[in-house]
Amino acid sequence: MASVKMSRQTAPTTPASGSSVLWADSLTKRQLQTDDAGHHYGSVSPQNMLMQLVQNPFDFTADSPLFRSDLAIPSYGLQAGMCFLWRITAQKTSAGTATPVINVRVGRHRTVLVDSSRMTLTMNAAQTAANESGILTVMVSIRSTGASGVWAGAAAWSKLLASTAGLGGNIDNVASSWNMNGARGYVWLSINAGASSVWTIHNVVAELIG
Repeated sequence: MASVKMSRQTAPTTPASGSSVLWADSLTKRQLQTDDAGHHYGSVSPQNMLMQLVQNPFDFTADSPLFRSDLAIPSYGLQAGMCFLWRITAQKTSAGTATPVINVRVGRHRTVLVDSSRMTLTMNAAQTAANESGILTVMVSIRSTGASGVWAGAAAWSKLLASTAGLGGNIDNVASSWNMNGARGYVWLSINAGASSVWTIHNVVAELIG
């Protein structure tokens, strides 16, 4: 059986015109590609994606980390065109009518006390006192990098119970600027849906594209 073995490494130098390089990243342990313009491509997902019954129930006594949402920043850092994508299946009881707030955090520690929120996605409608199930999609894409790098995000529910709107609204085209130079660690989510809300998170799928 044929196989290809690659030693993991940091980003290679830009190849000659008309060439591309395949390599394995030392931090994410995923296969990536670098083209002759020096741009890196690939898809990076945590090895524990599709973890069943991740948080049951989700603790909303404060802004709380979303377990298994962390995506490692590759060895070459952040670059324009990267897209961070999360899909979360959730179910709520009739308790809780606050407006959900999602924080996109960056850092090495994966704790809300240390890693800074670099984007806040506040849904455009509050929850209602109804049972509801849905799939939450959160997408954040990098428009530019550097000391004043810009990324933009959105969050939207696909409701599974059409007769109710228990999980709240959506939000689109939220942009924020921050110093992306030297960003390392992880990009991950925390959620605050109000102390009285009771959610069960069944699945979290996280992916870094580009």
